[in-house]
Amino acid sequence: MDTKSNDLRGVPTIADAIGLEVLEVNGEQVKGRLPVDHRTHQPYGLLHGGASVVLAETLGSVGSHYLVADQNKAAVGVEVNANHVRSVRSGWVYGVANLVHKGGKMHVWSIDIRDEQERLVCTSRLTVMIINSQTKGKLSEQAGGIWWRRPGEQHVNRLELAENGDVVFRFAPFQTAPECPSLQLKGRTVVAEFPMPGTITSLPQGSCEGASQLEHEQTVQQALDAIEAGTLEKVVVSRSEFWETHRTPEEVFRAKCVAYPDAFVYLFAHASAGVWIGATPEVLLVQAGEQFETTALAGTKADAQRDWTDKERHEQALVADFIEQNVRGRNASDVRISEATSMAYGSLQHLQSNISFRSEEEVDFWLDALHPTPAVGGTPRQKALDFISNHESGERRYYTGFLGTTEGERAAFYVNLRCMQCFANGFRLFAGGGIVKGSDPSKEWKETRDKIESIRAGIAAQ
Repeated sequence: MDTKSNDLRGVPTIADAIGLEVLEVNGEQVKGRLPVDHRTHQPYGLLHGGASVVLAETLGSVGSHYLVADQNKAAVGVEVNANHVRSVRSGWVYGVANLVHKGGKMHVWSIDIRDEQERLVCTSRLTVMIINSQTKGKLSEQAGGIWWRRPGEQHVNRLELAENGDVVFRFAPFQTAPECPSLQLKGRTVVAEFPMPGTITSLPQGSCEGASQLEHEQTVQQALDAIEAGTLEKVVVSRSEFWETHRTPEEVFRAKCVAYPDAFVYLFAHASAGVWIGATPEVLLVQAGEQFETTALAGTKADAQRDWTDKERHEQALVADFIEQNVRGRNASDVRISEATSMAYGSLQHLQSNISFRSEEEVDFWLDALHPTPAVGGTPRQKALDFISNHESGERRYYTGFLGTTEGERAAFYVNLRCMQCFANGFRLFAGGGIVKGSDPSKEWKETRDKIESIRAGIAAQ
């Protein structure tokens, strides 16, 4: 992740006042920097020791948040100490926080702060307590409405919020961040009518920013260079387009339900996430007791008559191999994998393998193991995620995340593909493609255009 600290909260904090920036969050390491100027000086013109402590505690706290936020947990600092070993008058100091202990209820971070000559300025140790999130009730209060239509069904469901409900609807981002929380809303499923236009209010204005063809093709070429160097085997490169229209989210949701009877179609409105619509063909995980099912879906072609290329079959096989290794490596039993076959989605075709297995583990265990698969991230997974963070223009937010419901020992989750974020003046449409050896940048651009057009189907220009 490459972002300034003030993008992580949405409300002013001490970090904003002193110019603190979080530069990178990468698993169990967090990097940031702090200016040495009038905002962080003590009376003698030197870096204030308290400012160094703020940097240290911020980096460790942010790191813990990223590790537990999608578990409905929160991270709070309970103890911090610091040894100041060198003075600094100007410039920047840089902090690196490394996780040295990760327990279920406690994290311990070691943070070193250095000057621009990489000389040690301060060394600090932070203890963070992991607690149950206190935002669940507030998140429910912020929900503006959740409707969905399951594949093959005719009726629309709506979540009726209730603390004693038996259904949990989960809406998770591609990668959890403070500005993109993983939302879990509890209630009861009720059969409903389609929401009427005007049900969802107070939509913000959207902008027309997005990667140009040149920018997207340059990113694809960078991915191919990384593959050629042996750093990556596959990475998914995505982009977005803004589609200006006066059609309402409610109208588009209804049109999607008609256009895609075999997809999971949804309309989700929440103050913490915004308003999203999608019609996804891809199952992430289905549970019935100890029986689980998932799919390995990848490869795209618009011409149903032509044969699948070796490149497309290789792209899909990487996803299937990743899932198989993960489920077998976590002691699942009775693992079964079907041959890859063509699956139609509107005017497009994809390759899909069905995978089933048995396990006594909870559904959250398998969601953590599988998401994000190489179908939306890449392989090796962490290196692909780093590439996406460093090279894609724009944040994915909830695109390529997942959503679905849990009810007792039954659950169904889908990858958030073919989706759009809703605004007062239109929709931001997302699409991506898997890059492997042999990919062609111009063809990858065309694939994203084909996918975006398939999303736009049913949204007539006004």
